[in-house]
Amino acid sequence: MADCFKRLRRAVLARTYHFAYPLVRQGWRLTAPVKLGVRAVVLDETGHVLLVRHAYGSEGWGFPGGAPRRREQLADTAVREVWEETGVRCQVQRLLGVFDSFAEGKSDHVALFLCHTQQAAQAQAMSAEIIACRFFPPDALPPLSAGTRRRLAEMQTARSFWGFWE
Repeated sequence: MADCFKRLRRAVLARTYHFAYPLVRQGWRLTAPVKLGVRAVVLDETGHVLLVRHAYGSEGWGFPGGAPRRREQLADTAVREVWEETGVRCQVQRLLGVFDSFAEGKSDHVALFLCHTQQAAQAQAMSAEIIACRFFPPDALPPLSAGTRRRLAEMQTARSFWGFWE
């Protein structure tokens, strides 16, 4: 019975994210907030990349991540967000770069970390904001968000990591 309530709660929250997100975006155009966040490129032992599909927005698959808590280091934020969103334990290898996005009327600054799983990992959506997650082989990726597609292309060509997210 408890499992049924968990599924129902999660479905209701996912729909709420989907419908509330456009309203929040309009608010950003008025307030122009400054945001700081992290994203994590998580690779498993076979080189597959962990991607998530958010309940809000319609951009495509992207990297897990989120905002830091007070007094939390950005690398720790990346590890925590990956765990909270996907149930995957990972370890930060290094900072890949810091990117800016001024879309939707906000100043968004994103630190991107390269992470590796600590053991064979099974990803599962652990948060209402995530509707799907899994590891994908690099040659069989799903439709990606613009920023995710650009970051993966940069990783393949060993280009420098700085500039605009999208």
